[in-house]
Amino acid sequence: MLKAQSLCWERYGVDIENVLSSLALTIFRKNYYNEEENPIYVLNQNQDTFIWRGDFGGHSDLYLPEGENLWYYDQNSLFPSVMASEPMPAGARRTSLEDQPLESLFGFFEALRGYVFERKRSPFEHFVNDLYASRIEAKSTGNEPLSYLYKLILNSIYGRFGIHPESEVSEICSQARYYEILKKDPGFKDAHLLSPECYLVIYAKNRATDEIWEPPKYSALHLSAARTSYARIKMQPFISTRRDCFYSDTDSLVISEPLPNELVSSTKLGYFKLEHRIKRGIFLASYALQLEDNNYIIKHKGMAKAHVTFDWFERQLLDPKDITIQNPFRIMWSNLTMRQVETRIRLRILSGTKRDLVYDDNGKWIGTKPIKIIDLGNPEQTALMKSTEERMTELREENLRLRNLLLQGDKDKGESQKGDPANKERNEEDTRGVHTWVFVPWRILCHKIIHLFEQRKEEGGLKWPS
Repeated sequence: MLKAQSLCWERYGVDIENVLSSLALTIFRKNYYNEEENPIYVLNQNQDTFIWRGDFGGHSDLYLPEGENLWYYDQNSLFPSVMASEPMPAGARRTSLEDQPLESLFGFFEALRGYVFERKRSPFEHFVNDLYASRIEAKSTGNEPLSYLYKLILNSIYGRFGIHPESEVSEICSQARYYEILKKDPGFKDAHLLSPECYLVIYAKNRATDEIWEPPKYSALHLSAARTSYARIKMQPFISTRRDCFYSDTDSLVISEPLPNELVSSTKLGYFKLEHRIKRGIFLASYALQLEDNNYIIKHKGMAKAHVTFDWFERQLLDPKDITIQNPFRIMWSNLTMRQVETRIRLRILSGTKRDLVYDDNGKWIGTKPIKIIDLGNPEQTALMKSTEERMTELREENLRLRNLLLQGDKDKGESQKGDPANKERNEEDTRGVHTWVFVPWRILCHKIIHLFEQRKEEGGLKWPS
């Protein structure tokens, strides 16, 4: 700690603070921030609230449940790399998107409205490049603690800019003040009687609906949101254009084929580095990896972490079951006591949240597929359209099955009756008849949909989506 304090003072002229994100912000502001060249724009309440609705952070998902001979890559400081290399949003103006070319837009948008930002060179470029170079230098000399300190500072600066404006206030006050907050403040959460005339009151401030809005000092959500968006964009080609991606999170992926050499480096900022060669991997809500040296990596969160093994992942893959574990203790906040409890825990992925599960003909889970989002703005219309989509999917599958049967029958018949001219015309008629029968349900379905919409429209309970 003394060495770290000495380093921060000698190199950056700042003292170590209690919160790492504050230390990173102080180093940035004192040594790298140029207000004249790259001013950081301060959002108003409407802009901040609008951007928060679409800021979802990183991305983690699984695509295939199991595989062998896999490659596990991690990207070197992904978030800092995009902060250094990509333009960042500056001053904003609200605008309608009608008649505006998509390629000219830079900002945050929802449907046909949003905020267009000025495209500016990143104010973090020198900060990221200098600290990353110092980290590589420390690592090359074997100074892992110092390298880790640089990593923490690099990874803390963007979190500080993305701090949520809503905060929780704990106020010790009189009974009169307690009644005032209870009656007038919609952000009231809880209160505790400390003495006959003294209360501890907990309430929220800086909510999106509050008339008085005091954003956190040095907050810049548009910079933080741009950083996570750039990171998702940078990772997307390695997920969407590859059929061999088993698992991905914010800055890493597991694939069955190696990446090109020009994308891989253990030291270059923003490049991929090979973390592990995997003999066998199982990917559920978490994952279990058997490495080539027969060591194991188990990633599982929660109380069951100490109870899962690679063999247990194998069993769960074939037949997911609840497991019962004995939790050493649980805090009962209502009466401030602790007791031993028995908890049932099930390891699974939630189908219907981000991706749907795909099964083979034998009911075995073999993959996932994207969810089709259908929302027409009206629950009744949405439910009708979803049921229609499900029925159409069933008919597509039935159509494909019948076509395959037809083709197989034609093939078998052709082989058995090859060279018989008398059967040619009859076979063609049979084929046309089957094809006509296969496609009839599509036309019937379309007529039923139109009839249902018109019927409900006449009743006044349904409108055609605009």
